[in-house]
Amino acid sequence: MLRIRLIALSLVFAGSFQAISQSISPLFFGQNAWMPDSIGNKRLNGQLHNNWHHIQASGAQTVRFGGIAPDDERPTNHQYIKMIDAIRSRGMEPIMQVPYFNGKWSASQAAAIVHHVNITMNRNIKYWIIGNEPDHKYGHTTSSQVAPYLRSFSYAMKNTDPSIKIIGPETAWYNHSILRGLTTPGGSDDVTGKDNKGRFIIDYISFHCYPFSGGQTRQNVIDNLMQSGKFNDNLIELKGRLANCNAYHNRTGSNALKMGVTEANVNYMNNSNDNLQGHGATSFIGGQFWVEMMDLSLRHGVEFFNFWSVIEGNNQQLNIGYLDRLTAQRQPTWHHFKMMADNFRGTYSRGTSSHNRIKVVGSKSTATQIAVMVMNQSSSANIDYRLRLNTGTVSGSNTAKLNIDAGVGVEYNDVIQNQSTMLLIFDHAGNLMKKCEYRMNGHANNNLPPACTNFAPTANISASGPTDICDNQSVTLSTQNNSGYTYQWRSNGTNISGATSHSINVNTAGSYTLVVTQSGSSSTSNTINVTVATTAAATASITSTNPQICSGNSVTFTATVNNGGPNPTYQWRRNGNIVSTNSPTYTTSSLQNNDNTVCIITSNRACVTGSPATSNSIIVKVTPATNAAVEISPSDTLVCDGMPITFIAKPLNEGSSPVYQWKRNGVNVGSNTASYSLQNPSDNDVIEVEMASNKACVQNAMATSASNPIKVQSTIAIANALGHLNFCDGDSVMLSANSGSGFSYQWYRNNKQINWANSSTFKAVADGNYKVAVTQHGCTETSNELIVVVTPWPAPEVKVSGLDDLCQTQSIYLHVDDEPGHTYQWKIDSVSIPSAQDYFYEASAPGIYSVEVSNQCGIVTSDGYTINPCLHTGMENLDSPHVRFFPNPTNGRLTVELININNENVKFEILNSLGQVVMLKEKQAMDGKVTSRFTFKPDLAAGIYFLKVSAGDYNFNTRIILTREN
Repeated sequence: MLRIRLIALSLVFAGSFQAISQSISPLFFGQNAWMPDSIGNKRLNGQLHNNWHHIQASGAQTVRFGGIAPDDERPTNHQYIKMIDAIRSRGMEPIMQVPYFNGKWSASQAAAIVHHVNITMNRNIKYWIIGNEPDHKYGHTTSSQVAPYLRSFSYAMKNTDPSIKIIGPETAWYNHSILRGLTTPGGSDDVTGKDNKGRFIIDYISFHCYPFSGGQTRQNVIDNLMQSGKFNDNLIELKGRLANCNAYHNRTGSNALKMGVTEANVNYMNNSNDNLQGHGATSFIGGQFWVEMMDLSLRHGVEFFNFWSVIEGNNQQLNIGYLDRLTAQRQPTWHHFKMMADNFRGTYSRGTSSHNRIKVVGSKSTATQIAVMVMNQSSSANIDYRLRLNTGTVSGSNTAKLNIDAGVGVEYNDVIQNQSTMLLIFDHAGNLMKKCEYRMNGHANNNLPPACTNFAPTANISASGPTDICDNQSVTLSTQNNSGYTYQWRSNGTNISGATSHSINVNTAGSYTLVVTQSGSSSTSNTINVTVATTAAATASITSTNPQICSGNSVTFTATVNNGGPNPTYQWRRNGNIVSTNSPTYTTSSLQNNDNTVCIITSNRACVTGSPATSNSIIVKVTPATNAAVEISPSDTLVCDGMPITFIAKPLNEGSSPVYQWKRNGVNVGSNTASYSLQNPSDNDVIEVEMASNKACVQNAMATSASNPIKVQSTIAIANALGHLNFCDGDSVMLSANSGSGFSYQWYRNNKQINWANSSTFKAVADGNYKVAVTQHGCTETSNELIVVVTPWPAPEVKVSGLDDLCQTQSIYLHVDDEPGHTYQWKIDSVSIPSAQDYFYEASAPGIYSVEVSNQCGIVTSDGYTINPCLHTGMENLDSPHVRFFPNPTNGRLTVELININNENVKFEILNSLGQVVMLKEKQAMDGKVTSRFTFKPDLAAGIYFLKVSAGDYNFNTRIILTREN
């Protein structure tokens, strides 16, 4: 599975490589800080500290502090900081190496260096290299020897500062056996994935490149880099492997794995006789070789490329720095490096050449320039060439035809001398701005820098749109924006203050030009005339001849426009639909109610805003043609005799203020209202109403209702008794009403409706006032009242007041309820007692007592009440005073008797529940007794009262209940 996945990824990369636009890294152009004065305790007597200005002037962006010496001899903390500060003070970024030297130095010591530099000294170095050339000084031959220390060092260093980036393995050459094992995704030696804390182990895969050892020929130098298995193939292979690793480990964006070439030169040592005309690091062609190495590295996306070195060696063989080891003279490699570093930025532009001795490389920055470097590696031939700034076919018959993929269809002709390099700077329009020539003969052999010529700029300006503008508009005038150019805009020949950009936004009238200057040479552009007109707003409004019409009538709309120009166009719309065009008026007779009409006017005036202008909308109220009508309610009129009736007009399409005229039997009556009330209608009266409508669009304004005759209904109600109205309880009387066609009945007792009493007769069994309501055709009449009186039968019940024991009293008071119309006859043992004809009786003898009560209904005898004889023991005191009272409860009358009392004054009192005296009587006792009768006043409420009797030393108290029963 792993093998299949790697193949698939490789195929994807290979197929998409050529289509990717390769950006130039801002860290690409780099050097190696060699040789310092000392490293650790080892004195080197190097002159690096005297040459920082040369490094800065060369355009280096990064400086690596590494190599064999600082790997073997650990620099001091002071030396690290001194080196970092020296690099950064010149505007360059350090790449720092921690020592390993085949286990001489540990991961913890490496972490301590990172801690001192980044944490303690707060230098925040981002890029760190682990060890140096494991396949050289360490003797390692496989990835399994390298992967362990890379992992342990990276883990310790990123534990100290997780933000750093790790570079490795720094092989001395493109060592397949090491590099392939380290970049096999998922393999045992894969260092491109994450550690156990989720941090990527290696961020940049790096190697060194020294193709020769001093014995090379000129042809070797010209051909080497593109030969099979050499530098170009190495970069292609590594780029593909890193793409596979990135895909496998999901490394994207800033986490993507990248390449670095951290040491490179023509050779690691020169031929002992090598010189400027030779083939080594100090030769002219050696400088061109550097350009080729950078060209291929840019092509394949190398992140940083660091040459070895600034100053190197104590003899000619080891003199491989870009500054002379003795004089610090700038070598051809320095000048070639500077031309690249100063001018190549933005996007890499690949070059092709038809001539085997002419090589070309280019770049295109986003907004300024196209840089092209042409190199003639022939030792004797001057070659004419034609350069095209895109990939199109080069015209002409030049000896060499060159292309740069910069996307500009412009060609350039020139002749390049043998053993020389030419730098060309174009603007984005393809105009040549600068040309530099660096020859071995005339420049390098005389220690002279390249000769550069700045060309007078081409000044052409254009407008972003029309130059006849309105006062609320502007137009942008511009030219190509080129690096190294200065600009000054003019209006009517006068400089515009502050207008020094390649473009200007213009909103005032004038004749505009641009003065473009480069390196002291100026040119004035073509002239663009700008005119400005006043802006006005287009407005539209409409009116109508009538805002309200009847259906079928016509209405005309008229449009008025401001700032419409000489020939405005009109578009009339009704309810959003176009109904008429190209006329300021619109007439129609087909409007429907609430149709919405607007006019959209398009102005043809110059410098107008708000066009098309939409007018106000007009909604016309369209009333349909109708007829007025009126009806009377009620229409079928039956009225009860003596009852008033009200007629109500029910109009149709009457308008807001109709006029009414009521008529009774053809004679005008009533008033101008929608109703008419007749208090005393007569049978066959005829009612009608006339209505005058004021509603718009009514065809007949006057409407008359149908005639409405009145039928007066007379109803008689008479109630009769078919027997006596006074009768005894248990009897009844039949009540009868008069009868007739369509009669219905309802009987009432005491003005309350009797349920189900709905026939012409009614049997009355209870007393009360009876009447009947007779209804015929909806008219109801109430009869006379019949008063029914029901007399109840007597219901006597003998009761005792006071003591009922003859042993305690000489007599016992018996009584019944006293009812009006009743007569009484007391009996003892069923024998009438003479003169005992009151509702009470004082019994002094034992026996069975009853009372015979009679009224108009008959005679009723009560149950017997037994009084037992007294069996005296000789102990009783029958002469002691005592009170007898009855009845209790009482419904308003009370009799009280005191017996066996001295002939003295006796006080009788009735008290309420609050102890207040409500009745008082005083009487003189005669013959040892006294009787008092009380009648409770109507204002005394039913309830509990108290009877108090006092005479001398005698006192009696008891409770009385007042019932107030009917």
